[in-house]
Amino acid sequence: TIAQGYHLTGLLVTPPNVTIYTSDPTIADEMPAFLDTAPINLSGAYEDFSINVELQLQDGIIVVGNQQVMVEVGIEAIQSSIQFVGVPVEIINLGRGLTVNISPDKVDVYISGPMNLLEELTADKIRVTLDLSNRSPGTYQLSPDVLLNDADLRLDSILPGTIEVVLWR
Repeated sequence: TIAQGYHLTGLLVTPPNVTIYTSDPTIADEMPAFLDTAPINLSGAYEDFSINVELQLQDGIIVVGNQQVMVEVGIEAIQSSIQFVGVPVEIINLGRGLTVNISPDKVDVYISGPMNLLEELTADKIRVTLDLSNRSPGTYQLSPDVLLNDADLRLDSILPGTIEVVLWR
């Protein structure tokens, strides 16, 4: 079986056609339109790979040319999505001497990506920040940033999309 969280996306055989020979016309008439290959081990596979494999021929059949074909196996991660509710918003780069109030102080984060990565993801591995660099006293509507620990994860949405920030001395 393929590694958990992955699925088979395709098989490509090269060459796609082979010429066979037999001296017995009965074998040729009864032969299916395809040939099997030797089994290919997919145990634990989690990425594309290519392998040369022998053709499985019944007695009396000869392949004209190479007895092997190359099989390209396509494998990719199963994609999924997950929601984290109430992730705290972290204030960064608050100016010296300023006090801040934000509303709301928690957001919901929707993330998608490979299922195996999402299964390992916990709320404490997600960092939601509001950068207050170069902000003076006042009221702002700012969009938080979400920092994820893996480039294969994608932020689908964050709710709410903006946070009210009030700064004063």
